[in-house]
Amino acid sequence: TNSVIDLSSLVTTSTTAVYVADNVTASSMFRMPLSLLANALAPRNTYVFTVSAQLANDPDISSFASLELIINGPPSPGSFEVTPSSGAPLSTSFSMFAFSWVDQDVPLTFKFFFIDGTSDSQINLTPRTVTSSCASSLPAGASWDTDLVTTGVDIYDSLLAVFTATNKVEVKYSSVEAADYNAMDEFVSNGLDSEDVNLLRSSITLVASTLNSNDCSLVLYEFCPNLNRYTCRKRPQTCGECLDGYIGENGDANSMCYSSDLSSSPY
Repeated sequence: TNSVIDLSSLVTTSTTAVYVADNVTASSMFRMPLSLLANALAPRNTYVFTVSAQLANDPDISSFASLELIINGPPSPGSFEVTPSSGAPLSTSFSMFAFSWVDQDVPLTFKFFFIDGTSDSQINLTPRTVTSSCASSLPAGASWDTDLVTTGVDIYDSLLAVFTATNKVEVKYSSVEAADYNAMDEFVSNGLDSEDVNLLRSSITLVASTLNSNDCSLVLYEFCPNLNRYTCRKRPQTCGECLDGYIGENGDANSMCYSSDLSSSPY
């Protein structure tokens, strides 16, 4: 449906301007930057921008011009699958497939990743390429999140509009033993032997993530929230810092945190 949009609530710049000129002709050019807020316009919609001008000393003399813009959108949702649905850290090869994604702005490109359970940061498994599949091992899942690892793929069109799809798989945590060290050594060695920079980067990232994994297997899911603390992540078998709005023992601990509102404190 056609509707008029008030731009004043969608921009970070002014929508009006006054220009002073002694001689204004049909070929005169005036510039007025227009900066919109992020995601202010809906993807795949058509917008008509209109600018009007009038003489300050004679408002009856005016003119306008319009420009039609089609807003790009990310690729339409397809599917993202990961097999198998469970495995062991570093030793199981997980196959990731992105298929049935469509967009008129081709070629589509894909970047596969997983989410590091300790830092919540996105760790890329591949660079952005036209390859729509990936095979990779994964680090151990966080025990506080039932050993699940979030895998994902960013799907880009040729104008870099992006859609992100995710899928969780179970990667059982195990303490770092001799066998694990052998697997890590083999991982890095394979990366070095291949002379593939992307494979080497991925191997080092996976090994580092595995080494940084913490064992939280003895901390029940509801234990830390009952202490008003964040879940166990950084320190083995220990809850995180106090939740926002609560105070208690500094840093990671398994002690109670209390509301920072003195009226509700037990002391």
